[in-house]
This record gives sequence, structure tokens and C-alpha cells, in this order.
Amino acid sequence: MKNILILYTNYGTGHYMAAIAIKEYIEKTYPNYKIEVLDPLSFSRPIINKLFAYTGKVVATKFRKFRKNLYKKKMYQDYLKNSSFFKLCTKLFWTKKLKEKLTQFNPDIIISTQVGPTGLIAAHKELFNAKLISVFTDYGLHRMYVIPHEFVDIFCVPNESIKSQMLELGIEEDKIKITGIPVRLEFLDSKTKKLKLPKNKPIYLFVCGGGLGYDNAFSYFEAMLKSNSNFYYIFVSGKNEKLLNKAKELVKNYDKDGEVLGYVNNMFEYMAISDMVIGKPGGIITSESLNLEVPFCAVEPIPGQETNNALFISNNKFGFYITNLDELKDLLNKLNKEKLEIYKKNIKNNFIKSTFIDI
Repeated sequence: MKNILILYTNYGTGHYMAAIAIKEYIEKTYPNYKIEVLDPLSFSRPIINKLFAYTGKVVATKFRKFRKNLYKKKMYQDYLKNSSFFKLCTKLFWTKKLKEKLTQFNPDIIISTQVGPTGLIAAHKELFNAKLISVFTDYGLHRMYVIPHEFVDIFCVPNESIKSQMLELGIEEDKIKITGIPVRLEFLDSKTKKLKLPKNKPIYLFVCGGGLGYDNAFSYFEAMLKSNSNFYYIFVSGKNEKLLNKAKELVKNYDKDGEVLGYVNNMFEYMAISDMVIGKPGGIITSESLNLEVPFCAVEPIPGQETNNALFISNNKFGFYITNLDELKDLLNKLNKEKLEIYKKNIKNNFIKSTFIDI
């Protein structure tokens, strides 16, 4: 029996969902292992943690140009150069309370789905007789992932491209495992299609629930309704009641078939029945869609990692990257089920599905 500690942060929902996916894999294969999933920042300085999360949300939604420039200047160059901000965070969030919480669990393996916890453990690796595994949850590389590379035992990366970039940086090849991005087990079965929806027209799933910045994407849903394309829509707002009510009022103005939903606990079924998923390209939702072999249409990515996700989708012909409302309307007018089938076959043949448990 081993003790497995899985760490995430509350900066968006993706890191948490990846942590839960990994927990599922381990429980299925090693049912006797003791597993704990937690956000270490909430055990250190929760008020500062909430402030960081709030600041990140504001920058991602209200100051997108600033974030874009920050990532361009700071996150995609000098990958192995020391970061004073990184060092500050590892000191700021490391407290006696957190130390006791982590060491009392006595982990054999520590798995981190976000760079913050990875950095915290790496900076205090001497306290743990445990392997440290860093799991990537996006399709791009930025420096915070690799600054603590000397203290990381295994990197789980989504594809060969990121592995190649890391090798060029001098990171040892035996540390890098291509595993895809972890998704929950239910998203690994492309034959899961229990819902009964119209088959004579494309079904587009527009996802507005989940992480940061989804309010910005809502205008694209209205652009869908305004288009001349014939399709069936499914709009999912998640737990955002404001967007749910806004969408319900909006659809009354257009003669389009579809449904508006709030939070759903069977997203995998809605994805599996869809011909395309449309939304902000977070790493997890993108991976969920592609694991089900459903093309993804990226709109309004948060500058930085999500832009990389959008480019990954577009460049590999796993879907589309839309940069304005007219582009979306033009795309919908050109698409049909037969054209989307070409993208589905390409995903099936070329996308690296989640294989985390294989390591």
C-alpha cells in the first residue's frame, strides 16, 4: 500500500478536475492505496490565496492585453532562468500549518496538476521521501513548469511537441512521459451516447460553465443564433445563474432548435452526442472533447496557455480557432455533419488520448 498525495489549486476548475481524474485512475488500478486530494494553498494562507485567485480572474477577463504581454515577455522565454516571483510564492505560501498537513500524510508519491504546488514541494523536497510528478494540463509550455525541473522526478506531458521543447532545454529524457492530459474515466469512452437528440442536423454544444472568463464568450452564442446555419444547439451555463437566465431570454428571439441548461453532471453524454463543442479552450475541456473524438471550436481564449490550446486544436485540424463573431458565423455556414466527420476521424487517428495510469 502507498500513500498518494494529489495537489491542485483553485485557480479555475481544470486543475481540480485533472486531480480527480488521476484519483479515479489510481483507485481503479490500486484500490488499496490511500489517496488524498487537496489544494495546499488553502491550508497555508487562504486569504492571500483567494486574493491571488481573484486577481487572476480580473486580469484574465478585464486586462487581457496586459496578460498577453506578460506571458509573451515572461512565460515563453528564458525558461530555466530563476524567477524572483516564483521564489516569493514558495516562501509566502509555505507555513508551519501546511508543512504539518503535508508531512503527516507521509506521501510516497506527490502528484501536482498545477505549477504552484509543484514549486512548493520542489522548494522543500528534502522534507519528503516521495517522488514528485508534475502533470501538464495545457498544450503549451511556459517557464513556471520547468523552473523547478531538478526536483521533479517525472513530467507528464500531453504530446511529443512539448517533450521535444523540454529536451531542447536540457531536461532529462527519462523524466518526460507522454500521457495526454488526464480526464475522468467517463470521457475515455467515445461510444458513450445515451442521449437521444436530432440526427438530421449537426448538434453543437456551447459550454459557458467552468473556469475563468466565460462571460467574454457569451457573444459567440448569440452569433450562433444569428447565423443562417441549420443546427441543434445545447447551451450549458454551469453554475453561472446569471448566464443561464441571460441565455434563456436570448433564445426566445431566434428561431433555432435547442436547449439551455445550467449545471449538468453528465457532460460526457452531451459531448459524446455532439458534432462539435464550442467554448473557451481550457486544457481540460479541450481534452475531454478530443478524448471523445469530438472536434472543438475555440473562442475567446485567455491569453497565454489557452491561446496555445486554441492553436494546438487548429494546427492539428482537431477543430477550429475563431477570433471574431463573423468568423464563427462563416464557419457554421460552411459546416455540416459530413465535413465534421473528417475532423472526427483525424482526432481518432492522431490525437494522444489520456494514458496517465500507464506510467
